[in-house]
Amino acid sequence: MNVCALCEARIEPGDGAAAFRGRVSHIACWLEWRDGRRESPRPSVLVVDDDDATRYTTRRVLEAAGFTVTEAANAAAALDAIAHRPDLILLDLRLPDLDGFEVCRRIKSDPGTASVRVVPFTAVFHDDSDRRRAFAVGADGYLIKPIAPEQLVATVNALIGMG
Repeated sequence: MNVCALCEARIEPGDGAAAFRGRVSHIACWLEWRDGRRESPRPSVLVVDDDDATRYTTRRVLEAAGFTVTEAANAAAALDAIAHRPDLILLDLRLPDLDGFEVCRRIKSDPGTASVRVVPFTAVFHDDSDRRRAFAVGADGYLIKPIAPEQLVATVNALIGMG
Protein backbone atom coordinates (compact mmCIF):
# COMPACT_ATOMS: atom_id res chain seq x y z
CA MET A 1 0.00 0.00 0.00
CA ASN A 2 1.37 3.40 -0.98
CA VAL A 3 0.44 6.59 0.82
CA CYS A 4 0.72 9.97 -0.89
CA ALA A 5 3.58 12.00 0.56
CA LEU A 6 1.63 15.21 -0.05
CA CYS A 7 -1.95 14.50 1.07
CA GLU A 8 -1.27 11.34 3.13
CA ALA A 9 -4.20 9.47 1.54
CA ARG A 10 -3.87 5.98 0.10
CA ILE A 11 -2.89 5.70 -3.53
CA GLU A 12 -5.20 3.18 -5.11
CA PRO A 13 -4.43 1.28 -8.33
CA GLY A 14 -5.37 3.46 -11.26
CA ASP A 15 -5.00 6.75 -9.32
CA GLY A 16 -1.76 7.65 -11.07
CA ALA A 17 1.40 8.24 -9.08
CA ALA A 18 4.46 10.45 -9.31
CA ALA A 19 7.77 10.68 -7.48
CA PHE A 20 8.01 13.39 -4.85
CA ARG A 21 11.46 13.80 -3.21
CA GLY A 22 11.98 10.04 -3.42
CA ARG A 23 8.47 9.23 -2.22
CA VAL A 24 5.25 8.40 -4.02
CA SER A 25 2.39 10.87 -4.41
CA HIS A 26 -0.82 11.17 -6.38
CA ILE A 27 -0.10 12.70 -9.78
CA ALA A 28 -2.76 15.36 -9.09
CA CYS A 29 -1.08 16.26 -5.77
CA TRP A 30 2.31 16.38 -7.46
CA LEU A 31 0.95 18.71 -10.16
CA GLU A 32 -0.59 20.98 -7.53
CA TRP A 33 2.71 21.04 -5.62
CA ARG A 34 4.68 21.76 -8.80
CA ASP A 35 2.33 24.63 -9.68
CA GLY A 36 2.64 26.11 -6.19
CA ARG A 37 -0.96 25.41 -5.18
CA ARG A 38 -0.08 22.79 -2.54
CA GLU A 39 2.32 23.15 0.38
CA SER A 40 5.15 20.71 0.55
CA PRO A 41 5.33 18.72 3.77
CA ARG A 42 8.31 19.57 5.93
CA PRO A 43 11.30 17.48 4.91
CA SER A 44 12.05 14.77 7.43
CA VAL A 45 15.35 13.65 8.90
CA LEU A 46 16.06 10.59 11.01
CA VAL A 47 18.97 11.17 13.40
CA VAL A 48 20.63 7.92 14.47
CA ASP A 49 23.15 8.27 17.29
CA ASP A 50 23.63 6.48 20.61
CA ASP A 51 24.75 9.73 22.27
CA ASP A 52 21.74 11.52 23.78
CA ALA A 53 23.39 14.96 23.71
CA THR A 54 24.33 14.66 20.04
CA ARG A 55 20.81 13.57 19.08
CA TYR A 56 19.30 16.43 21.07
CA THR A 57 21.61 19.08 19.61
CA THR A 58 21.21 17.80 16.05
CA ARG A 59 17.44 17.69 16.45
CA ARG A 60 17.30 21.29 17.71
CA VAL A 61 19.45 22.59 14.85
CA LEU A 62 17.40 20.79 12.20
CA GLU A 63 14.00 21.67 13.69
CA ALA A 64 15.03 25.34 13.81
CA ALA A 65 15.82 25.04 10.08
CA GLY A 66 12.31 23.71 9.33
CA PHE A 67 12.82 19.94 9.29
CA THR A 68 10.71 17.29 10.98
CA VAL A 69 13.12 15.18 13.01
CA THR A 70 12.83 11.70 14.47
CA GLU A 71 15.48 9.95 16.50
CA ALA A 72 16.91 6.48 16.99
CA ALA A 73 19.52 5.50 19.57
CA ASN A 74 20.65 2.27 17.91
CA ALA A 75 20.64 0.33 14.66
CA ALA A 76 17.53 -1.72 15.46
CA ALA A 77 15.48 1.42 16.13
CA ALA A 78 16.88 3.03 12.98
CA LEU A 79 15.92 0.08 10.80
CA ASP A 80 12.41 0.16 12.29
CA ALA A 81 12.11 3.93 11.79
CA ILE A 82 13.05 3.69 8.11
CA ALA A 83 9.51 2.41 7.50
CA HIS A 84 8.36 6.04 7.95
CA ARG A 85 10.44 6.98 4.88
CA PRO A 86 12.47 9.96 6.07
CA ASP A 87 13.96 12.15 3.36
CA LEU A 88 17.41 11.73 4.87
CA ILE A 89 19.16 9.75 7.60
CA LEU A 90 22.06 11.16 9.60
CA LEU A 91 23.78 7.99 10.75
CA ASP A 92 26.43 7.63 13.42
CA LEU A 93 28.86 4.90 12.41
CA ARG A 94 29.57 3.64 15.92
CA LEU A 95 26.35 2.20 17.34
CA PRO A 96 26.00 -0.26 20.22
CA ASP A 97 24.25 -3.07 18.33
CA LEU A 98 25.43 -2.87 14.71
CA ASP A 99 27.86 -0.53 13.03
CA GLY A 100 26.57 2.26 10.82
CA PHE A 101 28.31 0.86 7.74
CA GLU A 102 26.11 -2.24 7.94
CA VAL A 103 22.98 -0.16 8.63
CA CYS A 104 23.73 1.93 5.52
CA ARG A 105 24.36 -1.20 3.44
CA ARG A 106 21.01 -2.69 4.52
CA ILE A 107 19.10 0.51 3.75
CA LYS A 108 20.72 0.95 0.34
CA SER A 109 20.39 -2.72 -0.66
CA ASP A 110 16.62 -2.78 -0.03
CA PRO A 111 14.74 -1.55 -3.14
CA GLY A 112 12.04 -0.07 -0.88
CA THR A 113 14.50 2.19 0.95
CA ALA A 114 17.41 2.58 -1.46
CA SER A 115 16.32 6.08 -2.49
CA VAL A 116 16.51 7.44 1.07
CA ARG A 117 19.59 9.62 1.45
CA VAL A 118 22.03 8.34 4.09
CA VAL A 119 24.78 10.54 5.49
CA PRO A 120 27.16 9.02 8.00
CA PHE A 121 28.33 11.48 10.62
CA THR A 122 31.09 10.42 12.90
CA ALA A 123 33.77 11.55 15.31
CA VAL A 124 35.65 8.25 15.20
CA PHE A 125 35.83 7.11 11.57
CA HIS A 126 37.43 10.10 9.88
CA ASP A 127 40.21 8.93 7.59
CA ASP A 128 40.00 8.38 3.84
CA SER A 129 39.58 4.59 4.12
CA ASP A 130 36.53 5.08 6.37
CA ARG A 131 35.04 7.56 3.92
CA ARG A 132 35.63 5.16 1.00
CA ARG A 133 34.07 2.32 2.99
CA ALA A 134 30.96 4.44 3.65
CA PHE A 135 30.56 5.36 -0.01
CA ALA A 136 31.12 1.72 -0.99
CA VAL A 137 28.06 0.69 1.04
CA GLY A 138 25.93 3.47 -0.52
CA ALA A 139 26.39 6.62 1.59
CA ASP A 140 25.24 9.84 -0.07
CA GLY A 141 27.58 12.08 1.90
CA TYR A 142 29.95 12.03 4.86
CA LEU A 143 30.26 14.42 7.79
CA ILE A 144 32.84 14.59 10.56
CA LYS A 145 31.74 15.62 14.08
CA PRO A 146 31.68 18.20 15.44
CA ILE A 147 29.68 19.82 12.67
CA ALA A 148 28.91 23.52 12.51
CA PRO A 149 25.12 24.02 12.49
CA GLU A 150 25.31 25.96 9.21
CA GLN A 151 27.25 23.16 7.53
CA LEU A 152 24.81 20.54 8.81
CA VAL A 153 21.77 22.43 7.53
CA ALA A 154 23.41 23.24 4.18
CA THR A 155 24.40 19.60 3.65
CA VAL A 156 20.94 18.29 4.50
CA ASN A 157 19.28 20.92 2.28
CA ALA A 158 21.59 20.10 -0.62
CA LEU A 159 21.06 16.35 -0.38
CA ILE A 160 17.27 16.49 -0.29
CA GLY A 161 16.97 19.18 -2.94
CA MET A 162 15.77 21.97 -0.69
CA GLY A 163 18.79 24.27 -0.84
